[in-house]
Amino acid sequence: MTNLLSTFTSGEPVRGDLILIHAFPLDHRLWQHLLDNPPDGFRVIAMDLPGFGSSPIDVIGGRDGYDMGAVAELIASTARSHGIERAVFGGCSMGGYACFAVLSAFPEMVSGLLLSDTRASADSDAAREGRMAVIEAVERLGISAVASSMPSRLLGETTLSTNPELVEKIRSIITDQNPDAVIGALAAMARRRDSSDLLGGIDVPTTVVVGSEDALVTTDEAETLASAISGCELEVLDAVGHLPALEAPGEFAVIVKQLLERVSSP
Repeated sequence: MTNLLSTFTSGEPVRGDLILIHAFPLDHRLWQHLLDNPPDGFRVIAMDLPGFGSSPIDVIGGRDGYDMGAVAELIASTARSHGIERAVFGGCSMGGYACFAVLSAFPEMVSGLLLSDTRASADSDAAREGRMAVIEAVERLGISAVASSMPSRLLGETTLSTNPELVEKIRSIITDQNPDAVIGALAAMARRRDSSDLLGGIDVPTTVVVGSEDALVTTDEAETLASAISGCELEVLDAVGHLPALEAPGEFAVIVKQLLERVSSP
């Protein structure tokens, strides 16, 4: 099949599949710990969104084709190319927006949800203006416009002060990304639909995760999101910012395992 996203897999789907969608402006490497240590009985499939990591931007028609609905179509098509009709979907930040888009278009494919440092609501006017400003900066300066500033926004204060290697790793991952993908993704996030109307209908095991030091999604926002989903579990990780899967990989893996146990229990 053509026009599919690049994937990185590990583990065996004895009990099911876990599909992971990365945050902006990163790639599958956000999930490296889970790829290296797949949960027992689950296949982990980390996808690169169009133009990020190893996925060509052409699969979405270039930066002007970027749209969360189109992203959801690509995620579903890529999952089916792996023989998957139903899976647990997990996403961080932008990856969470993609999960909501999948849930809207393909609810029958979703057996569980892992929502890390994300929100269901659409952008505020101020947030849209901020994204447009970043687009202008990337058009003028290239990827360096985000590679220099984003690590300090993505990582918590504790990580920034105690883990310089991770700070540099994040900067390096961002530097690897296609500027057109960054611009397209920013525009897609700015115009994404409000998914709040989906929350009351979610009837699969769901976990919301947030870092206590997340500068982009507050714990109050995470609590509001979790409380709108029946039976949802909320996990707040101390001394962690916007990227728990990298800042606290061991703790994050335990949370994922607990969600998967809920999904696979009779």
